[in-house]
Amino acid sequence: MSMWNAVSAGFQIVQEKLDKALGEEGDEQKSTDTSHPDDDNVTTDQSSEAPKGVDLAAALKEAEQQNQLLNLEYSRLLREKEEELSKLREQSQLPSDVTKLQTQLIEKDKELKELSIKAESKFNKLKTQAKTKISSLTDELEKVKGELSMQQSFNVSMSSEVAVDETMKERVSELNEECRLVRERMEEKERDWKEKLEKER
Repeated sequence: MSMWNAVSAGFQIVQEKLDKALGEEGDEQKSTDTSHPDDDNVTTDQSSEAPKGVDLAAALKEAEQQNQLLNLEYSRLLREKEEELSKLREQSQLPSDVTKLQTQLIEKDKELKELSIKAESKFNKLKTQAKTKISSLTDELEKVKGELSMQQSFNVSMSSEVAVDETMKERVSELNEECRLVRERMEEKERDWKEKLEKER
């Protein structure tokens, strides 16, 4: 506001000087037109008009100089305000960028935690299913072994005994293989989930 007040005051001073000079010249012109002076008075009036013209020229020159000074002052103040505004923009932008980055980091950390919880939950579920499967196969294996033991205690013919024995051995072998495969799959899944969790962190 002080800059605009200074400029307005300067222009007002120049305008007042111009109005004063032009007003005095107009009054002098009116007095010359309405009177009928003799030669001596005409000479006196002409000699008195000369300073008025000089005053008007001086006022115009002063007005031009004042206008130039005001323009220079206005340009200087405008540059200063633009520099201040630019600095304020830079200063206000930095906290905004920092806040934005902090928000993004918080959101990313939250997302990683959620993924980690989901992955761990899924892994635990698969691990439980694998343990249940192994337990079921183990129970079945023990059952087959018990049946094999009972069959061997019976007094049967050699051929029947051999046939039963071979069948039971094959079933036991199959169950052992299934248990081994389930354990391998469980270990492989466990490694995969651990690697995935490490990458997400």
